[in-house]
Amino acid sequence: MEPAARRVEIESLELVQYAAPDVTFRATVGGGTYLRSLARDVGAALGCGGHLVSLRRTAVGPFRLDAAVAPDAVTLEHVRDPAALVADLMRREVTLTERDAVVHGRPIARDPTADSREPVALFSGSELLAVAEVEGEQLKPRVVVTDA
Repeated sequence: MEPAARRVEIESLELVQYAAPDVTFRATVGGGTYLRSLARDVGAALGCGGHLVSLRRTAVGPFRLDAAVAPDAVTLEHVRDPAALVADLMRREVTLTERDAVVHGRPIARDPTADSREPVALFSGSELLAVAEVEGEQLKPRVVVTDA
């Protein structure tokens, strides 16, 4: 089965080491980019096949591996505001009526100009409620992070 083609963002792709038949590379990519697929596609283009032997994620958005804390060492001081997780997303403030819908996973009307990028972080004041995707003329909460 052939996967559907999709547009991806590759900010950088650096050859670190080549020792035939192995290649080590470092990449900085946008969300939704699958490095396993990149290895497969490059191998196919070269006519030799390709796959990943290992993958090490060193950063996700603003979060870096070198700043990570082991699970058994986490303290309250390490816990970050959930809004930091979505700092790079389009932000949408919701009304009180929309807030009730969002916390129950129901869609709300999309702002045709401001909600043009997706996904969209939905906030009530400083509280992150959910991350939503654009579906036609609506914003559909996909991940609700509040229970109130």
